[in-house]
Amino acid sequence: MTKTQDSSKQKGPRAKARKATFTEMSLRKLKSPKVGQRLLWDTGTKGQLGLSVLLSPGGTKTYRSTFYLNGQRCDRKLGRVGEMDLKKARELTQQDRKQAAEGIDPRQPQRDKNTFEHVVDEFIKHYAKPRQRTWDQTERILKSTNQSPASARRTCASCCAASLPRDIHTRPRSPMLG
Repeated sequence: MTKTQDSSKQKGPRAKARKATFTEMSLRKLKSPKVGQRLLWDTGTKGQLGLSVLLSPGGTKTYRSTFYLNGQRCDRKLGRVGEMDLKKARELTQQDRKQAAEGIDPRQPQRDKNTFEHVVDEFIKHYAKPRQRTWDQTERILKSTNQSPASARRTCASCCAASLPRDIHTRPRSPMLG
């Protein structure tokens, strides 16, 4: 056998890429393989580079986003066909590829910048450290008012400015401080 014949019979990750023009209708009509998994790539005029659908023998069809991060190929599951529409999957794939090009890993959850914990960290970094000798005490007091993990992640909109001083003054005091 020649090399070209060998490559056409390969199985697994090096198998010849199967391409299809994705539409909502064509994705619904896809047949699952009897054995193993099959990967189809989005092509066509509206196709999104890096979007694929993984077909499993049990009938599951999953959108996947493929991108290169620091020279390494990475995949991310986006959702199931039928539960997520094709347009949303293409948008997510485009966002993933854009973030990967900027060096940001799209698989990592983005930290919400409006949480109380983040605001306290920014306050300490930009205001308290440059202006206060006792910035570490300020940080300890502010973080101790939110001892439960759920309250530390609450958004700033959920806590009003009027309640913060009350929360700080009603915190449990040390018996040494009186």
